[in-house]
Amino acid sequence: MSAAQVHDWLLEHYQIKSGERTTRRFVELLREAHQIKKQSLPRSYEAVDELPMGYQMQVDFGEKHMRTPEGKYLKFTSKVLQGALKEQLEMQR
Repeated sequence: MSAAQVHDWLLEHYQIKSGERTTRRFVELLREAHQIKKQSLPRSYEAVDELPMGYQMQVDFGEKHMRTPEGKYLKFTSKVLQGALKEQLEMQR
């Protein structure tokens, strides 16, 4: 179990008021005191070979918060579809 999982469980069951870093440090101290090794789990995904257009898609997201000179708040989001040659930019007021 990772420190992040421990922190989420504590929030869910006890509504603790500590930060995730505090929980991570405490879990690290417990592991050292009780000689509990941290298990590393292999990732369940990996890079794939480049495929022809239409067989694979990648979407990149971006977000930027800005204020106008008048003090109004603006939120910009962008999405780029790789392989589709299409970009999208949205602005929310």
